[in-house]
Amino acid sequence: MVNKFNNDSWSTAYITTDLLPSFTDFAEATAAAFGWKIAGIKPTEPRFNIFNGINYGGTNYIDLDALQ
Repeated sequence: MVNKFNNDSWSTAYITTDLLPSFTDFAEATAAAFGWKIAGIKPTEPRFNIFNGINYGGTNYIDLDALQ
């Protein structure tokens, strides 16, 4: 995102966090069936809360705030 927006503030825009218990089984099944990794993230500031998730480097990062 730093390169896309040409802004270094994006380097700390998100933190990784544990998946919700209700989502863990889905993530494990997806990894087993398709080899897709799923990780939870949360924006560090409201201005970074602009999408629900992104795929980067073979991992699907899901904004856990979007699931609630």
